[in-house]
Amino acid sequence: MARLARSAGLSLDIVSCQTLVVHRPSAATLLGKGQVEALRARVENLAVEVVCIDAPLGVLQQRNLERALACSVLDRTALILTIFAANARSQEGRLQVERAQCAWHKSRLAKAWQHLERQRGGRGFLAGPGERQIELDRRTLEKTERTLDKKLQKLNARRSLQRRARRGCLLTALTGYTNSGKSTLFNQLLALPQGMRQAVKQQPFLTLDTKIARWRDAPRTATSNGAATLLLADTVGFIADLPPFLIDAFNATLEEVVQADIVLHVRDIAAIDSAGQKHEVLRVLQRLGCKGRIVEVWNKIDKLAHSERHATLCAAKACNAVPVSALSGEGCKALQSLVLRA
Repeated sequence: MARLARSAGLSLDIVSCQTLVVHRPSAATLLGKGQVEALRARVENLAVEVVCIDAPLGVLQQRNLERALACSVLDRTALILTIFAANARSQEGRLQVERAQCAWHKSRLAKAWQHLERQRGGRGFLAGPGERQIELDRRTLEKTERTLDKKLQKLNARRSLQRRARRGCLLTALTGYTNSGKSTLFNQLLALPQGMRQAVKQQPFLTLDTKIARWRDAPRTATSNGAATLLLADTVGFIADLPPFLIDAFNATLEEVVQADIVLHVRDIAAIDSAGQKHEVLRVLQRLGCKGRIVEVWNKIDKLAHSERHATLCAAKACNAVPVSALSGEGCKALQSLVLRA
């Protein structure tokens, strides 16, 4: 959560991280009364301006916490949306982020305007109760959604034409948990010039727009399925507790993963929760209806200690995974050979 906050594009400095055990979540503030009071004292002492909570908050919970803490409060979903908005570069990426934001705001309208009465409609004493502010806001959001959907449909039609032009090519897609090294591996496998490389940084969701390029170092002879051209796609990463509406908003971008002949599931094998990250990625791929063959790529083996390295390489061989180091290029030739034989 701290890493997400640092990369949110808000120039946040993390001054404190704290884990709170909530036995009975409060409907008003999520946290208990004593926890809120202790947190308020901590906020005042450290002059905190933003509190990020690693949990989904309702509208009333967020509002009550902001009043109690006298500062801004962001939950996990709002923070992820902020990161997506900061990293969206292309027109399609920005439209998809706006579409996700509309879906998020629409889901939070139910209790946002309960403190307002109906606006009166018509004239004189016979006027009806009119519309609530929530109804006006919902109609505005629905209108914005329709406009965004039309624009995205045009871009989807263009993507369909591009896919049609790529028929006969073997498409390999890189997917995996965010910050697992997909873009670094993409640059390493394609050996792209410096100006054409994907941006790489220790920052979640830096890549939001799918990039597809020809695997230039691959032999020009046909692969096992008859394709003479091998393509590689770098796609957006996943994260635990990713909201379903966010996956739906990026459905067009993730279509490259669904349509890929081979899906390289890049795992940060040096991560503490590598197995949990694998579970989250497979859950999303299942939701998307991924059709291609999934090959596990165990990345960042260069970060393993000498004692762990041998055991990891043996485990990779036992489960047909490919151990690589996207940073040094170790194992990348073996990965290319595996894709060509697929």
